Amino acid sequence: DVLVTGPGRGPKELNADDVKTKDRIATFGGLRMLVNGPIAYMQSEKKLSAFNRSRYLELSKRRNSLRQQHETIKKQLGKVNKEAPEAKQLQENLRHIEAELGELSTKLRDCYLWTVECEYPYSMILAGDVVFAGGENKVAAFSTKDGKESWSAAVSGQAHGLSVMNGSLYVSTDKGHIHCFRNGVRGKSRLVSPRINTKPYPQDKLTRLYAEAARHIVRQTEHRKGYCLVLDSGEGRLAYELARITDLQIIGVEKDANKVAAARKALDKAGLYGQVVIHQGSVAKLPYTKYFANLIVSDEALLTGKLPSWREEVFELVRPYGGVIALGVPANKQNESGLKKWGRVFIPGWKVAKHGKIIWGLARRRKLEGAGEWTHLYGEPGNTACSNDALIKGKMAIQWFGLPGPRQMIDRHHRNVSPLFKDGRIFVPGDCIIFAVDAYNGTILWETEIPHSRRLGVFLDCGSMAVDEKFLYVAAEDKCHGFDVQTGRRRLTYTMPQLIKDGARLWGYTAYSGDILFGSGCRKGASYTETSYEADIALWHRNMKLVTSDYLFAMNKNNGKTLWKYRDGLVVNATITVAGGRMYFIETHSPKALADMVGRMPVKQLFDGGENELVALDMQTGRVVYKKKIDVSNFEEPVYLNYAKKILLLSGSKLVGNSIRYHFYAFDARSGEDCWTIGHDSGLPTDGGHGEYNRHPTIIDDTIYAWPYAYNLKTGEKVQGWRFERRGHGCGGVSASAQCMFWRGANPWMYDLGPGGGAFRINSVTRPGCWINIIPAGGLVLIPESSSGCTCGFALQTSVAYIPIETLNSREQRTDNLTSDF
Repeated sequence: DVLVTGPGRGPKELNADDVKTKDRIATFGGLRMLVNGPIAYMQSEKKLSAFNRSRYLELSKRRNSLRQQHETIKKQLGKVNKEAPEAKQLQENLRHIEAELGELSTKLRDCYLWTVECEYPYSMILAGDVVFAGGENKVAAFSTKDGKESWSAAVSGQAHGLSVMNGSLYVSTDKGHIHCFRNGVRGKSRLVSPRINTKPYPQDKLTRLYAEAARHIVRQTEHRKGYCLVLDSGEGRLAYELARITDLQIIGVEKDANKVAAARKALDKAGLYGQVVIHQGSVAKLPYTKYFANLIVSDEALLTGKLPSWREEVFELVRPYGGVIALGVPANKQNESGLKKWGRVFIPGWKVAKHGKIIWGLARRRKLEGAGEWTHLYGEPGNTACSNDALIKGKMAIQWFGLPGPRQMIDRHHRNVSPLFKDGRIFVPGDCIIFAVDAYNGTILWETEIPHSRRLGVFLDCGSMAVDEKFLYVAAEDKCHGFDVQTGRRRLTYTMPQLIKDGARLWGYTAYSGDILFGSGCRKGASYTETSYEADIALWHRNMKLVTSDYLFAMNKNNGKTLWKYRDGLVVNATITVAGGRMYFIETHSPKALADMVGRMPVKQLFDGGENELVALDMQTGRVVYKKKIDVSNFEEPVYLNYAKKILLLSGSKLVGNSIRYHFYAFDARSGEDCWTIGHDSGLPTDGGHGEYNRHPTIIDDTIYAWPYAYNLKTGEKVQGWRFERRGHGCGGVSASAQCMFWRGANPWMYDLGPGGGAFRINSVTRPGCWINIIPAGGLVLIPESSSGCTCGFALQTSVAYIPIETLNSREQRTDNLTSDF
């Protein structure tokens, strides 16, 4: 009934909490704890202790109760006359409590059985009456009776892993070594290295068959990373050949126990077991999640011509956006006819062709119908923060979890650019590094470092990344680089035009539409790039500083030619919007803003005097379509611009008395004419410490979701009965699919807007980032790790993907979802 957690990134402490009440019982200075009955062993950086935990926790509960009583009485004393009889009684009660607290302190100290010096802070286990602890280049054993060191020995590196088995202690270190210690062994220790058998299978007539089949599969499918499922995997020979020439994680399924054992033994001898695993089971009942397999093949079919019987079950496992089924059979007419029939009914586009002595059937899966994408900071360059994914709805199940983890991520408080999704890949931004991850199984396809690409505080700025079917575009200094989405290799580099003589500008805004790449010119140091406590504080509370651009430009994506340039007033980066054949933004001619030499400033300075305009440019030519003077008197904090269904929505906030009021102005995007305006009290705390002043609207179809209300996009009419609740502490933005909204309320939450829907917590163990990093796209809910730097009590820092349970339980239409490579 007690949960011990810690330590976090702060003090090296362990916290003991009551599981039922969630009350804090006690706090210990330490790194880890072992429990054996009533006794606990605690390891700190320089000490090892044993104490009676049952007695300690009992006394701690009493101490906590007395401390609460003490605080209550002190408050009561402050409200009564000190000379009154009531005050004297309260003071007497305080003395009794303080005396008992003093006695409890002594009793708590007496709970410790022993404490010894211990320079072994990296690991600890208990075996019998011995506590083993790992340190720097050494490991030691301590008696549980008195804490005395029984023996110590040298190891190579930091001893992070300890295990006891069959009378031996095994120690693993950060240098990749495993040491074994056993009592009674004499002489020098010996070094044991794994023996790799490069030919674990007989060199027979099948050797060439499997090798050539593997090479043909790889050439035809081009899959060298991800997950491969080998059906009826036999003794693992096809899996072995694929593992030799690819980085695929390979799962073999075989029902024959003897063949499973033989396969595991051979693959282990080859040093490949791990990259390849063999599961015993039937193809009729495959226990895997939908869409996980980049490649599905069959060993049995290749050897005997016998095809898998369960076609539908196999089909469900193929990854969308390029997953491949490739089945080979020995070449003869009967097998050819059977192979054609196998795929013809269930796999549209299934084609069969002969290669050497093998006839191959192969099909590549296309995108999921109804799936959405997330190609820009707010989903698309119109800034709706909605993917329009129609597949995401209802309760969720885990699709995968794992890397990337927190190590190379930006501290969440700095609010990095959002991840992007396109064609089955999710692109995860870290600290000057990008990870391309298979959205359906979590495989890291590639990673690339991009110096000077760090972009923080994006809610006060604009996106610096975008992705299309060929390239990932990332701005860095005065350039935008194009990385091949399949390989991560840099293929393109665009250099921005320089229009101002008094100093070179850096590439700010990054977006595209069709063949046009858009950018803006920002002062050096305007965008947020620093990571520090001071830089963190600058992104919160009131008077946050918005980043501006001095000019805009457009380039041809194909040849890098500059198509047009625009320069007039200062452009507010957070309002740049591309949609409907135009680029829209808010421009200021405030003298104070124009005189600024930094390139970022509070809204009060940005809009102080001068004209402020809503501007529309022709996307193709840069021609000014219109400039409309706007009222900015209701804006004192970040402003945003969204586009949906030919409506532009301008929004922002202002502190009025003790209320944060949000104001919304809708314009006809074609003409700039006013459509409607509305404002409301947000009901949020006024300190601004958790994003209260920067709620970015989310638009789904005809509805604007703007904390805490919803409005009709066309009319501005409030949606009756709707009131948004975060259901927990959170400051991030809200992302959406066609039917659901996603946000951080301590943990990831979602709201299903469909019949029978509502709000529910996706999980209770992870923490999303402080802006947008829950991406609903590709039929999945993708949450790359973005809690780095969080010191709160959340169990896991991991990337995780979810799939709707409805999707898992459904059978899909087979129309036009696979295509042949032949």
